[in-house]
Amino acid sequence: MNIVKEKDTGSVSQKFTGNNATFTTTAFEDVVDPSLTAAGLKKLSADGTTYYKLLSTTERTNSEINGTNADVNDNDYSEVKAVQAGGWLAFASTSAAFTFKPEQEYEYVNTTNQNVVAAAETTIASSSIKNTWTNGVGLAIDSDTFTPTASGLYIFRRNVNENATTAGTYDYEYSGYYYDGTNYYALKNKTDVDLGNNDTYSDFTIDTGKLTITYDETGTAAFPVVSVVPNGVELYEASRINVKNTNLDWKYTAPNTTGGTQGKMSATYGTGDTAIVVDVALSNIKGTTAISGKDYVSTDASESWTVLGATSDDTADDRTATFYYNNDVEEGDTTRKLVDSVTLSSDTKKQAYVAFDFDLNLKLESVQVTVDATGNETVEAAQAEFVGGNAPTKIIASSGVTNGGTAPEAGALTWANS
Repeated sequence: MNIVKEKDTGSVSQKFTGNNATFTTTAFEDVVDPSLTAAGLKKLSADGTTYYKLLSTTERTNSEINGTNADVNDNDYSEVKAVQAGGWLAFASTSAAFTFKPEQEYEYVNTTNQNVVAAAETTIASSSIKNTWTNGVGLAIDSDTFTPTASGLYIFRRNVNENATTAGTYDYEYSGYYYDGTNYYALKNKTDVDLGNNDTYSDFTIDTGKLTITYDETGTAAFPVVSVVPNGVELYEASRINVKNTNLDWKYTAPNTTGGTQGKMSATYGTGDTAIVVDVALSNIKGTTAISGKDYVSTDASESWTVLGATSDDTADDRTATFYYNNDVEEGDTTRKLVDSVTLSSDTKKQAYVAFDFDLNLKLESVQVTVDATGNETVEAAQAEFVGGNAPTKIIASSGVTNGGTAPEAGALTWANS
């Protein structure tokens, strides 16, 4: 299994503290894998170890989402605009520069500490405004037209809910990006939005534990925010992990003829919310009761598969489970299928991966059926080889039935672990 997944907090290399916005992207390579670019991972570090997520500048109209008329209302939004939404620049690094064009008349303090009133639809550049954002005091902006013109870290604020316990105060959220002059690099966000079914998604919200927020405290209130500065804000970074079979936990689940569920082998990598589970659904497993209308369980003793090394749901971790066919296969003939499908389990949550490849390699060993001196088929010669330990699986044939010794055809075969 090759997995590309978001790095854990402890392994993220690029972190921003205070005005530190040193981040060089000139040596990055463009990612060409469509499965990664579709997820926004469009840049790769020069050493090939770290993927970076870019925010999309492609604008979509609300008419594509909820049917509003984009010709009447300005409903064009991109991921970048979504991050800027809220109308307040909470912080920008020393190197930052930007412009915006307010829809309404806009009053600001210029670089000589004079109050200036600009007419609506006037483009305003940061170079003409008194710098209040590098120390986190912030600045009111127009989020629709805000455009960075120099590289740096940009953090935006929005208030979303009135505080449930302190009337008149608000719980704020923060989002942001690093702009390198061309691309908008996503920041590592918190994952806290519950979608149900034990699944969550990561929005654009920065973990406020990575920010130093100063409030104008009045009694028990913490309102309004005086300043916001980064205190370990992290860039979104992902890495590729190569997982060998020895790092996967395999579990066999027998088919349930009462509940009508299919038997399967499950391969699990990781634990908790970041676990990836792949289900290998099985068919034609030997049983005494079939599942109506399905080939999940076969009651045909000669044309079915039997599992060794795991016999019930209680054997939770058995990588050595082996399936054998209950009959010999004549020249030109085929067995019934064993693997029905390979799917990503619904137990796998979204934050477990960005993209991954899973290769299922089936190892097949066969026993040659021979004819003895009387003309009957036999597996005795093969038994001797298996007993001698020459088979990597260490499986032996416990019996080779020859229809009472009166017919040349071998009957149903049974096997056992060595």
